[in-house]
Amino acid sequence: MIKTDNENRIEWLDILKGILIISVIVTHSTISSDVARVTRWFNMPVFFIVSGYLMRIGDSFEPLQWAKKKLVSLMLPYICWFILCSAIEGSLSLPWLLYGIYGGRNTGGVYWFITVLLLGELLVYVIEHKAGKKKLPCYAACYIAAIALSLLNVPALPWDIDVAPMAAALVGTGYNIRQKQNSSVELPTKTRWIILACGIAVVACTPLLLKYTTYDVEMKNGMYGSPVLFPVVTAGYAIVLAAASMLIAKIPVISVVMGYIGRISLVIMYLHRLVMNNIFVSAFGWGFSRPLFTVAAIVISAAAFEASDRFGITRILFLGKKPIKNITKREANAERKNLGA
Repeated sequence: MIKTDNENRIEWLDILKGILIISVIVTHSTISSDVARVTRWFNMPVFFIVSGYLMRIGDSFEPLQWAKKKLVSLMLPYICWFILCSAIEGSLSLPWLLYGIYGGRNTGGVYWFITVLLLGELLVYVIEHKAGKKKLPCYAACYIAAIALSLLNVPALPWDIDVAPMAAALVGTGYNIRQKQNSSVELPTKTRWIILACGIAVVACTPLLLKYTTYDVEMKNGMYGSPVLFPVVTAGYAIVLAAASMLIAKIPVISVVMGYIGRISLVIMYLHRLVMNNIFVSAFGWGFSRPLFTVAAIVISAAAFEASDRFGITRILFLGKKPIKNITKREANAERKNLGA
């Protein structure tokens, strides 16, 4: 069974999200294309797996009600952050707002992740409720469809619809890992060590592999590198980063900091490029300090999160959450556990 803290939050999973969002910041700010090539192989794919791990679908099949809740929790903050960031950047206009609603890879930033996550989770919701014993072939079909669409070089579609099948395969993987853990005994220690060793081997070999190949991953653009290597590398990094997160969870101060960063990861997603382009690049050019920028992006995002979390209306608009006075203690704890997933 999964160990949780007093707030029913999975501590190591928050830490994992913290590691992933820092890797996203590094990807978007690094001047080294080699570093970005490596981080793109795992950061967003593992984020989708984590989202699936945290996903709740319920026992009854109510797709319209479920989709309505997801639209509020994901798309309302999407729109509000898009408007706010565009206003700060001075680009807000009706055509630009319509462009943001169209979404996908041409919108810029990480907005594509939200719409693709919504569509991917919707596919998983239907598969888990309706596919029964055929759900594995369904997920395989999603993966094959995503690869086929990638090879076809389809144009930028609304909400990056063409990436949704790959998101479904990744989200479904995370969801079923959680279900398996909840319904069965733990793996033998030897088996777990073998799995970890395989993950470490994959992580160690990935930079060398990329040095001698032209494989590139950019999920936003429907690019998955090698159809064979993509799931292998994603799994390897997921295993190693999960193990590292569990180790970090045992270090008091670092675990608290990384766990908090993980809980506000969605807000960091929305704001880090705004901080980079409008503060650091504007003031220092591309020679700005990457560590200082990373800290500043996290601190500014934390301030935005705390301000949004303080008032009922901003909790709804920017976090997609009910006002605290309108929810039970159990619901509040569950929301804080899933925030940033």
